[in-house]
Amino acid sequence: MAVAYRPLQPLNDVRTVERLNDDAHYWSRMKQMSVFQEPGNVSSTAISPVAPFNIANTSNRQLCIYDSTICEQVGTFTRTKAPIYGLSYRHDGALLSMGGDEGSIRIFDMLQQSESRRRIAIRMYKGHNCPVHVTNFTANARNVVSMADDGSMRLWDISIDHSKPLRSIDAAHTDHIRCGATSETSSHLLLSGSYDHTVKLWDSRSETDKPMVTLDHGHPVEKVLFFPHDNLIATAGGNVVRIWDVVSGGKQLHLFEKHHKTITSIALCSNYTRLITGGIDRRINVFKTNEGTFEHIYGMTTPAPILTLAIAKNDQCMAVGMNNLLSIYRHQPEKSKHVPFIRIDQKLRAPAQGDASVVQKTNAPTPMQFNAETRERKLVELTAPKLNRLGLGSLDVLLKAGKYNQAFDKMFIETDLHFQRPALIVAALKQLINKGKLRKVLAGRNETSLLPLLTFVRKHFYVTAFFDVLYVVVDTVTTIYATESVAPEVVTALKKISKQMEQQLRLQKAMRETVGSLEMIIEASQAVKAKAYNNNNEDSIFGEVIVSPIPLSLADDEKKTKGQ
Repeated sequence: MAVAYRPLQPLNDVRTVERLNDDAHYWSRMKQMSVFQEPGNVSSTAISPVAPFNIANTSNRQLCIYDSTICEQVGTFTRTKAPIYGLSYRHDGALLSMGGDEGSIRIFDMLQQSESRRRIAIRMYKGHNCPVHVTNFTANARNVVSMADDGSMRLWDISIDHSKPLRSIDAAHTDHIRCGATSETSSHLLLSGSYDHTVKLWDSRSETDKPMVTLDHGHPVEKVLFFPHDNLIATAGGNVVRIWDVVSGGKQLHLFEKHHKTITSIALCSNYTRLITGGIDRRINVFKTNEGTFEHIYGMTTPAPILTLAIAKNDQCMAVGMNNLLSIYRHQPEKSKHVPFIRIDQKLRAPAQGDASVVQKTNAPTPMQFNAETRERKLVELTAPKLNRLGLGSLDVLLKAGKYNQAFDKMFIETDLHFQRPALIVAALKQLINKGKLRKVLAGRNETSLLPLLTFVRKHFYVTAFFDVLYVVVDTVTTIYATESVAPEVVTALKKISKQMEQQLRLQKAMRETVGSLEMIIEASQAVKAKAYNNNNEDSIFGEVIVSPIPLSLADDEKKTKGQ
């Protein structure tokens, strides 16, 4: 009986499968839902902290509000004469603040039902003579802080409608302030980052204009943020992200270097357990922060450089600004693996055993198609689906037909498959081994076909999934051509493989010696701990050993002397 031919299944590296952990599967479900074109480059993006997580975005002189659920624009604001930026939502999502080149701070009420009323700023403060790139609400929801390009900072009371700030610091930095943050737990802690490479932590209650902590990031600072409980902060600038411990006076705890160009955005997500970064190298990276390891767990590529990035705390939606495009992502639910239960009509059930009643077979009702507009019914013709034919590649066709030499030539001479799809090549070689045709295929070859094969083996020899197959290939080649004269190039290629094996053996020997030394150290430390534990237990049972003198009298000494 003929056995059906099975197409080649590429052999994937085991380590590639292991990398697809729960975090990778989780973040791979973040799918792009829609893309909006803006009038200019996206300058700032913010997501409301409460459902339905509306997205605010500024571009040139336009502010747009998008509904992240239906991915549609629900509001606009264009009543400015200069570019705007510096968006920030209050923690309850009710207010939205904004800066701009005019040097003013505007606050909008996002709970207004009428779109025309939402366009009107309920507060407008003019306290800067230069562009304002940063506005943030404080934790008490009553104040807003603004930071400008001249290095100045202002603290405003939004309950008062006048332009006199509660607190002013005119020389907070010596260069443009392009980022800032406020604590979510303390109403007095402020964070500022500047192009003078410094990050400063401020207390608004202080009577002086000196910061509590000053940190040197080493690059122009693009973004800063507080971690929960305010003990850690993150700073982004250049192609690095630094984590600082401000409780210990500004000690650097970790350095991220997963970007190749300037990082423009950082944010906390997954309920403050993950840190997400985006840069102009078109990369988005996700790091784990809740276990202290700061491990890189996922990365994705975008079609254009990332200028802004904002994400909801529960990862439900994400907004990415790329040049003049705003892309909205939504986290898709995991597909259910359960088979749906199908209810069977009682009329179609088989009769129970012992039932003497005769079931008469009837034809199934004819399916009808109903048109709701014309109220017409139309018969639907049922046809059996045509089975899909098994699509075979050109390599599979040759192997199925038994043309093994032609298949080998196609792999290593006629095409670049051995460069493009190494896993498929190894699968084909494995099939030749299983069929017992490898020796016949390799015999009688010249350097034209042997050199590409040996180069492929040397490149992929130590890939875990490929090793068993390529080892048999090398052994077969050396067995066939051990007693034959071959071209010097083939001899050189075999010597390179032999040298590579020797290096690998030396490496494994050194690793075994290192493992043995570590095991000795571990066993010695465990023995010392066990001995100390036993000594402590003996002291706890019998008490401490005390040596005390025994008193003897002179009479006892005289008796002993007479007795002798």
